Amino acid sequence: QNKHALLDITPSAVERLNYVQYYPVVVFCEPESRQGIKAMRQWLAPDSRKSSRRLYAQANKMKKYCSHLFTATISLSGSGNAWYEQIQDIIRTQQNQPVWTTAEQADVAPEDSLELLNPPSTVASGYLTCDSHANSDYDDTDGEAG
Repeated sequence: QNKHALLDITPSAVERLNYVQYYPVVVFCEPESRQGIKAMRQWLAPDSRKSSRRLYAQANKMKKYCSHLFTATISLSGSGNAWYEQIQDIIRTQQNQPVWTTAEQADVAPEDSLELLNPPSTVASGYLTCDSHANSDYDDTDGEAG
């Protein structure tokens, strides 16, 4: 109660959740610039070797092609934990709204609808995973490019 997991997941994972009528709160954290990404990465993950240029390009691509999946967008500009407070406000707002569902969905046990996420053909291939980094939709961004 009053706790929520913050996950870094791919757009295709959000689409699969939507398909089985589980609608996650998806907050897109929009970077202000490549330098902003680099500064935040140094603050949150100083050992990270990911290219800020590639991360910024991926963020722009997601904003362009996946914005229909976003519940809200917040800016990472500014200093401090303003972005974290914005995420908390978005979650509070979403949690206070009614959740609409079809009568058929109300009669189905939650475990039964989750089985749609793991049909036998995809489980065998190893495509679906709890680790978004194992089979990410994004390019590998290891190594700082000049």
